[in-house]
Amino acid sequence: MEIWRKAHVLINRKSGTVMSLGADAAVKLVEDKLASRFEKVNVHLFEGDVAPVLAEKLKGQPPDAVIVGGGDGTISAPAAVLKGTGTVMGALPLGTMNLFVRSLGFSPNIQQALTELADAEVRDVDVGMA
Repeated sequence: MEIWRKAHVLINRKSGTVMSLGADAAVKLVEDKLASRFEKVNVHLFEGDVAPVLAEKLKGQPPDAVIVGGGDGTISAPAAVLKGTGTVMGALPLGTMNLFVRSLGFSPNIQQALTELADAEVRDVDVGMA
């Protein structure tokens, strides 16, 4: 497995999983589980619109990956921003339905999904607008 330099993990503070685990526990879980894949994991909790947070994190030297945690609505905005940039995007199931994460074959359980994400291979996915 290739070790990557840096990941920014953007987590919706209001997601159901974060609310039930607690913010500190959620951040620690993500850092611990992704440490085997990335030299540096920067976890950022946000509320509201993720687009400005993502724009700020992409300034300067871009990370190898941006991983977004929340529901399907939270995940759609960064996907639109990152489309065509070459930056790898990952998604964590922290919402209610987690349809995007499930469609990629990842577990809806956050601990299992983090393990799967740490071992995942990069692949292209289709992007559509409705």
